[in-house]
Amino acid sequence: MKERRVWVFFYEHSMDFEILCKYGLEPERWQVARLPGYDIQINARGYLVRSDRHSVYGILVAAN
Repeated sequence: MKERRVWVFFYEHSMDFEILCKYGLEPERWQVARLPGYDIQINARGYLVRSDRHSVYGILVAAN
């Protein structure tokens, strides 16, 4: 059976490869990504919120 991969968008602190590996995700493939139409709202964590004027930058990681 062919292994299925899903591209996941990580931003803010979740882009740290050491943290990803700590939770069992060892990225073999990744690329820099821009998510237009969103901004980061900082509270106890960073949340994405809709924004017509902003973009969020992060990475796309192929996860299985």
